[in-house]
Amino acid sequence: MGLLQILGTPMILLMSNKDQQVNVRCSEAQREQWEAAAAKDRRTLTDWIRITLDDASEEQLKDEKAK
Repeated sequence: MGLLQILGTPMILLMSNKDQQVNVRCSEAQREQWEAAAAKDRRTLTDWIRITLDDASEEQLKDEKAK
């Protein structure tokens, strides 16, 4: 892992101004599960969601970049 990455998320994304919001509807069970996963990682729910989605989108787009 390079110095410019923390847990798979580029440092520039972690340090950038976060002025956009995305509202997501979920069940109570989903939220409880996400909160438990965030707590296990010692993160806020917001940070855990952001990092998880960053990692998932990088993985999803990785195949397109290789073409």
